[in-house]
This record gives sequence, C-alpha cells and structure tokens, in this order.
Amino acid sequence: MKTHGLTKALNLFPPHTYSLTLVSDPDGVLADEELRARLIDRGFQIIGENDSVALRYAIQRLQPFSGERPLIVITDGPLNTLPYDLWQQGYHVMLSLAELFPSLTPRLVGQLDVTQRRRLDSALAEDPPDHHYGTDETAAYLLKVVFALTPDRRLTPAALIQWLDDYHKRGEAISGKLRDWLLQRLRKLPAFANWPLADLLDDCAALAAFCEERGLALPGNIREHGVALDRTTASSFQQQSERDRRVDLEVALADVESRISELTIDWTVWQAIARSWAQATVIRYSPEGAPEAEQIRRYETIRSRLDERFLTWLQTSYAPLAGRGLPTPHHLHHIPRWLAHQRESQPGIRHALLVLDGMSLGDWTQIRAVWEKRHPTWAYTEKLVLAQVPSVTAISRQALVSGQPPRGFAGSLADNHQEPRAWESFWHHHGLPVSQVIHQLLPDRLDAEYPPALSSRRTQTICLVSSVIDNMVHGATQGATDQQATLQVWLRPEEGRMQRSAWLEGVIQRLFDFGYTVVVTSDHGHTEAVGAGQPREGVLVISRSKRARIYQSLDVAREVQATYPDTILWHDDGLLPDGVYALMPRGRRAFVTTGSLVVSHGGLTIDEMVVPLVTIARS
Repeated sequence: MKTHGLTKALNLFPPHTYSLTLVSDPDGVLADEELRARLIDRGFQIIGENDSVALRYAIQRLQPFSGERPLIVITDGPLNTLPYDLWQQGYHVMLSLAELFPSLTPRLVGQLDVTQRRRLDSALAEDPPDHHYGTDETAAYLLKVVFALTPDRRLTPAALIQWLDDYHKRGEAISGKLRDWLLQRLRKLPAFANWPLADLLDDCAALAAFCEERGLALPGNIREHGVALDRTTASSFQQQSERDRRVDLEVALADVESRISELTIDWTVWQAIARSWAQATVIRYSPEGAPEAEQIRRYETIRSRLDERFLTWLQTSYAPLAGRGLPTPHHLHHIPRWLAHQRESQPGIRHALLVLDGMSLGDWTQIRAVWEKRHPTWAYTEKLVLAQVPSVTAISRQALVSGQPPRGFAGSLADNHQEPRAWESFWHHHGLPVSQVIHQLLPDRLDAEYPPALSSRRTQTICLVSSVIDNMVHGATQGATDQQATLQVWLRPEEGRMQRSAWLEGVIQRLFDFGYTVVVTSDHGHTEAVGAGQPREGVLVISRSKRARIYQSLDVAREVQATYPDTILWHDDGLLPDGVYALMPRGRRAFVTTGSLVVSHGGLTIDEMVVPLVTIARS
C-alpha cells in the first residue's frame, strides 16, 4: 500500500540506525508536533537551530549521540549550508511536500498549517487521488477533505453561512493561493455575487453583522461566538446585562472544555483555547460584577483541567517549538529574527517593537476593543507566541529583546540592565550600525514629551518598553478584578477626564507618521494566585518572584521543592543555561504568605505563557 504525507516522512527515520541525521525541511514538515512526538518516542533528539553558534552549543550538549540515542538536526535551507564536519558524518534526508504528497500541487499543500496537513494525511489514507491533480483539482480536493467545503452550484446561502460559522469556531485559516482560489470560485456563483466574501471569510464579527443586516438566520455558533464574543471583548466598557455576561461566559467555557477534551492538542489548537480562555477570564473577573456561584465553580473546575493539560503539553512541546522560528515565530526570542527576515524581504522597512510589559491576552482583547473604536483606520494582524520559561520579566523580556533563549544571556538572568546592548547587538549582527538602533523605556505620564528618537530619520529599528500594565498587575492588591478595574480606568476613565492610554496611542500615531511598521507584544501575561508560603533560601537563590524561584544549585532547588512539593522543577530544556533550575508552583499558587491573594507572573499557566504578537498598520 502506498504511503503518503506524515507516514511517509516517519518512514525516513528508522530507529537505531543512524546516530546523526541531517534534514533539509524548507516546507516545515517536522513542525508537526505529532510527528516530532513519534520521533522522540523512537529515541530521537531533535535540534532545529539556524544560528550556527547556537547550533554548535546545542550539539555539544547532546553529545555523544549514538544509534540508541540518535540526533536529528533540522535546517530550512540546503544541507550543504550546515557545518562541513556535520554534513560529512550525517545521514541526509530531504523533506519536501512534492515528495510527501506527490499526487497534489505542492504550492497549494504548502498553504496548509500542520494541523490541516494532518487532516489531509488521514484523507489520503482513505481516499487517495488516482492521478496527479493540477491546481484546480488540488484546490477542490483540499477544500473538500480538509475544510469540508465543496464550492459548486449546489452550495446554498444557508449552507455557506453554516460552513463559515463552523470555520470560524475552529479558529483556523484558509490562506494564500488556496484562499484566492476559493474566493474566485465563490464569486462565480450567482448566489454569492454581491456578498463581501473576503470579509466573511476573515472576520467572524463581519459574518454576524452581515447576517443581521440581511435578516439571515444566525446559526448558534455565530450568534454565540460572533456577536457574543465580540461583545465580550468590549464588555468591560459597555453596560451589559447580567444575563448577557452569563451567556458569554458559558459560551467561552464550553469552547475551552470541548477543546481540552480532545485526545491530541497541538499549538494551533492551544491558540484557539487561549483566546476563548482569555474571553472567559475577562468576564469572570470583570469589575461589573461576579458571575453566579455555579458559573464560578464551573470556571474553576475547567481551569484546573486546563492547567494540567497545558503543563503536560509544555513539558513535551515547548522546547521543540523553540527550534521553529521562521516563517512564523513560536517563542518570544524568535521575534527579532522574524523582524529581520521581514527587513530582508522588504528592504527599507522600519520596525518599532512596542513591548507592553505584563500584558496578558485578556488585557489585549480589552485594549484592542477600545483602540478599534477610537482609531478606525488602524488595521491589526494578530498572532500568538509563547513567553520564556520562567515567565519573569528579567528572563522573558531579555529573550524577546535579544533574540536569544536564556542560555544566550546566562550572565544577566537577574535583571534587565543589558537589554539596550542586547537589542543593539542583535541588529548589528544583522547589518545595522548601532547609531540606527534604539532601545528606550517609555514614561507613564500624560504630560511626558514624546521621545526624540521617534522622529529621527536615521533610526531604522526601535524597541519601546512600557511598564504601565505591569505596574497595574503588581499594584492589584485585591486580585484580578482590581487589575481589570485599573485597566479600564487607564483606557476609559470617568467622563471629563482624559484617558491615560492616550499618550501611548499618540506614540503609535507618531510612529506611523514617521513610516514605521508597529509591532505590539508582551513579555508575559499574569494570573491571580493564592499564597502557599515563602521559601527562606537567603543568598542561595539568584532570582525570586511570587511565581518562580531560580537557583544555580540542583541540591538547593530540590531541598526547597521537598518543602513545597506541589511545584515544578524546570531545567535542562536546551533553552535555559546549564546549571540553572527554575522552581514554579503548579496551578495558581504563589510564593507568598499562605492564603494571601496576588496577581503575578513567572509560572506555567496559559494566562502567563501565551501572549499576543500584533502588527498594527494604518490603512
């Protein structure tokens, strides 16, 4: 029987045969978490690192490798670009979509993400094409077996609305040439000639508005996930009825519960979970009033299951994802390289990286809801990335600014003093003189002058760091509701007073005026946590925070863990320096006085670890 896709790829890596395998993977086949997990089950260690120095370091850590403990080194370029000594001794594998899916047009298969390729793989096993498909046949086949859509004359308006509803609920995207082909095919059908098809495909809220304007029936998911969740993002600033909030919370919780019940959850699914969980958390801790007691209990039950599953996934997938930085960043330390890649493909582009220290995904949904209304010409392209473990500012923000995991700044894990030099060093390595690179901390005052660097024509890339949200987090002595209330005042204060966020919005407007592409992100999120006691290690700890302790002695770390057994000891992941050990509470506990309530960060929850990466452009 013929093998296709992922099964065929797996067969290229026989266990216990080659100690070193070099893989050219320009199409990101090994980005598939399930495939990586199966390789790891076979005993393989996997490195995906384009930086030659980091690659050498990673290989040295894993030596000696053997047939029993083999190593796979992945590059997205040709194998002969790897160091010669590796190229000479390694077994060579060239992965390509053309080889793995020979019956289909590769450029269209390349538009699928790894989860969609997995569905394609399953379909090929059951019903493979009987000849080579050209562009039209491939597009039609992919839409049918991957997205469950057949765009022909039999497709009715009601059926398309229902399909769009399901499509948005899954949180997926049809992109590139495949998206273009679908829109072109739908526009040829008389029933949809006057529909704003691109908007309906791209925006759940646009779909809900379209249905309401035309008096079309709203399927349940559009009604709940379109109108309701759109309302949820702005719920902190609108007078919702108590019933509305209950409905919105139930919808978000049901989505999270259904997704975490799936057998396999990969990064694509975790992003959808993170979005729904952010919605639920905004409502749960809204200062407008707490949900009913039963809903709070349901929220807490789902939160416990979510924390367990997310931690399990992090322990297996967090480090492997660190090796896949382009074309899509997965970790914070991928972002500078992602920006540099854009400079290479778009000469002359100027980047401004705006870091809102401590901004969670829930915070961002509320900020975006206000900014969209206040600045209708701003357009957003949104991704999600993973913070650094442990998600403390000194480590996670340094990773973001330096473009390196913590092993690259082992000498400065306790503070952020080296950030400006790290930002300059990264861009100097990518061809920019230091005089064209700026790193600056922003003030939190409405009467502050705008930094002169914003208007400098010489500057090519600028990193601006605002601590305004992190200050809210650490000042929230009454828990998450307190933090949300402060955020609302910052965005929408009492009538007659200027919103404090106006100064930061003015920074963005000024950056647009001087030709910058603005990228907004955060170094970590935050969570409400309850005190479980405070370790007394004295000078034996190199960094202490409410959600993480960092040690340079495994014995000391284990001694503290013995006193606080409901903790995770994180180390030896290839990202932290050797001899560095991070101790973090499980779930929502904190290293503070037993029973006290705090809002903090540093741990391993989805609220702390998944942060937005948003490109804002002026249309």
